[in-house]
Parts: sequence; C-alpha cells; structure tokens
Amino acid sequence: MSVPGSFSRKRFVDIREAESTTIAQALDRYEREVYIQKKCTRKEKTRIKVWSYSRYSSKSLVELRSSDLAVYRDARLA
Repeated sequence: MSVPGSFSRKRFVDIREAESTTIAQALDRYEREVYIQKKCTRKEKTRIKVWSYSRYSSKSLVELRSSDLAVYRDARLA
C-alpha cells in the first residue's frame, strides 16, 4: 500500500493532513489554538476573517499556490 506524499530533499513528507485540511479549517484552528494565546491586534483577526470567507477558503493547504496569493494581493491593492 502506498502512502500519499512526496519526497523533499531526499526525505519523505506525508501530505495527507494538508490535503484534507482547507484554508478555512487551518485558520479556524489557528484562531482557536494560537491567536487566543497571543497579544494579537484586530488587524490579525480581520485578516483571519477575510481569508476565511475568501474564495480560497475551500482550497486545501496543498492546493494553495503562490499565484493565488499574488492574485489576492493584487485584488486587495486595486
């Protein structure tokens, strides 16, 4: 049985969790586990909400590409 993953610098990296975790789920977990522990600003909370409701929120962590971030950035700057 093969395990989904890839090889990075000659070592195996299991990507199953990243494949099954959406951006929205990762942000929700970050908010619950990390944000709550930090002295964060409202700006960070706003960024979490914006990304959670963006068109990228349903993508898995593996699907998000640097080109997605560039499109998002350009749209926000326009």
